[in-house]
Amino acid sequence: MAADEDKRFLKEIHDHFKSNPYAFEKCAAELAQLIDRNIVEYELPRKSSDGGRDAYGQSRIGSKDNSIQVEFALEAKCKLPNSPVVVRESSRLISRLRHRQFSILVITSYLESKPIKKYSLMVIPWLLFPR
Repeated sequence: MAADEDKRFLKEIHDHFKSNPYAFEKCAAELAQLIDRNIVEYELPRKSSDGGRDAYGQSRIGSKDNSIQVEFALEAKCKLPNSPVVVRESSRLISRLRHRQFSILVITSYLESKPIKKYSLMVIPWLLFPR
């Protein structure tokens, strides 16, 4: 669990976005791009046809002169800091990944241990910020 100061910060984010969770999806994509400078672009799909993804985009692997781009799907969960993200909530993103796509999960709380164990045992590329 996060330190008290981190929990207060996460609660402020939650309180800011709780009346408009779709706005948190854009915030989550921006945060992912700030954390991972290899994300070169992302898009937010229309809400009626997001296919279980809150954002998707391209990330660069390699140097600027010699790289490839891979696609990612992002899921954003704006929950109270003491309310865990459970397997059911994270499995939607994982189940809709396409071949050679990785997932990014941006949350304002924490993953319960069961999804971490489940996805660590599977051959599914995913990023967890911070780890």
